[in-house]
Amino acid sequence: MEAVVRTDIMDWKDFVNEFDSYRKSDRFIFRGQSNEVVLMNGEKDPKGRIITTKLKEWELISSFNRFYQGPNKYRFITFLSQQLQDDLFRAKYGHYMFVEKFGIDKWSRIDKIMFLQYYGCPTCFIDFTFNPLIALYFAIASMRGSSGTTYDNEGNIFNYSDDCFLSIYQIDCKILCEVLGIKQIDFGNDFSLNYRNYEILLNENSSQAAVISLLLTPNANKENYNLKKQDGCFLIYDNHDFNFKGRGFERFLSEYTQRRNISLSEPIIKIFRIAYNSVFANRHHGEFKKEGLFGFLAKKNISGAYLFNDLQGLKYDFNFFHDN
Repeated sequence: MEAVVRTDIMDWKDFVNEFDSYRKSDRFIFRGQSNEVVLMNGEKDPKGRIITTKLKEWELISSFNRFYQGPNKYRFITFLSQQLQDDLFRAKYGHYMFVEKFGIDKWSRIDKIMFLQYYGCPTCFIDFTFNPLIALYFAIASMRGSSGTTYDNEGNIFNYSDDCFLSIYQIDCKILCEVLGIKQIDFGNDFSLNYRNYEILLNENSSQAAVISLLLTPNANKENYNLKKQDGCFLIYDNHDFNFKGRGFERFLSEYTQRRNISLSEPIIKIFRIAYNSVFANRHHGEFKKEGLFGFLAKKNISGAYLFNDLQGLKYDFNFFHDN
């Protein structure tokens, strides 16, 4: 079995049906990504329809490594030991009104990272959730909404090319921990001082490595209240020393299992691919009328209004309020 498998591109309702009876499990965590849509110059698809968009699939890379990629890049371990070191953080940032209001300068480094990650500061913590439908919400939260639509001859929405899709990652934590030996974060020790303990070598004779860990029980302080609503958890993935073409977490796992001849009975990562065009509500009246994904999720209290209690949720919901 391959370490990473991808599904065929599906309608969002097919994904929902697959997880209709799903119950939260510590074994699986989920993440939604919107991917990048590139504008095209009017090519035609096999059905003769004008192609205006094409997909560029994102890899599973942390915001920190994505932001600081390239030669002489800044390292996350440096960020941890400098910017988040208690005395330095207090001296440099303690007077910020935001820091004073929440008392951030008194928090542990882990709590600081989770809070900064939540508000968009680049870190090597990658947001996940135990709820696949919440992952689906976060996938559409970063795609471009559209209040105007075009239709093909069968009444199907055709805003994007058929190969444009959202990616929902399902990661099997049991295999990561039991087969690959990935460790969970130990709250009893200073994360920055023990950072190298979470490093995984590609193989015994390789200098290629990545820092990988799981934070499945964040135990966040009261100011990180939204993590509970979102069934939130984290994958820590620092690919600073992993320089293969394709540096995402999925590439590392594929290389790692191949080089170490690890046999898998099930994939570590399953990527569900949800068609962009299926997301939007079809506002045609009559037989072609279809429900949009945003409206469906809002009925289940999976929206910015419930998952957040601040500007973050309002920002995400503004993108799709017209589809409700």
